[in-house]
Amino acid sequence: WSDDSTDIWEDKTNIGKVTLSSTGLTTPITVTMDPEGNWETDDITPPDSSTASITATLKDIGNNVATTNECFNININKPELVRLSARTPNGNYKAGSEIELTMEFNKPVKFIGNSDTTPKLKLNLGTENPKYAEYSSGNGDAVHVFKYTVVDGDNTSELDVTGITTAGFTWFDVSDVNTKVENIGIPVVEANQLKGNRDIVIDTKAPTVSSFDEISASGNYNLGKQLYFAVSFSEEVNITGLSKDN
Repeated sequence: WSDDSTDIWEDKTNIGKVTLSSTGLTTPITVTMDPEGNWETDDITPPDSSTASITATLKDIGNNVATTNECFNININKPELVRLSARTPNGNYKAGSEIELTMEFNKPVKFIGNSDTTPKLKLNLGTENPKYAEYSSGNGDAVHVFKYTVVDGDNTSELDVTGITTAGFTWFDVSDVNTKVENIGIPVVEANQLKGNRDIVIDTKAPTVSSFDEISASGNYNLGKQLYFAVSFSEEVNITGLSKDN
């Protein structure tokens, strides 16, 4: 850029020096002047979601000083949903267990919309009567938390989110209401889907005996003799309260 002094002064060395100072920027601003009296700075990549203030000072040959200041918000990354995950650890969960699921964004976002309800995550539990995790907390943060309580009849070997209710809701960058999250949907990359980064099993079925076989040979056994049987269950079980002699 340049000003009238570029044209007025034949001796470009008489042109005053421009200095720039800033707050909110981590990179110093260096100003240089070419032989024609034009000033320029290097490109600067400011931190995202911050507020910066730049002050420009110009001193002429008579040591008169002019100062101007500009403030602006920095928003260089568009908000997006990057992962569906869970705060609940991997494992098996039965009826009554509370599952905490998360929508994770690349920056803090907020949703607005239907005042009568909140966003929900559709789960792979049931087809005729789909089950949903209800929004719990995090609006305005980068992680939004949803909760679901397991009930009798819920069963899946790999809990997953199959849909996100978006009708009537808009997600936007908390630092700029005009910058919206364009696509709220299941991430394409499986590693960013719930089933791709968590191993949560929902099992409300009680185990059953599938077979009962005699191991000991047929015959007569008196006091103190041991008999052996093989019992198979419909799923892995832990038997407690019995010793090896019972």
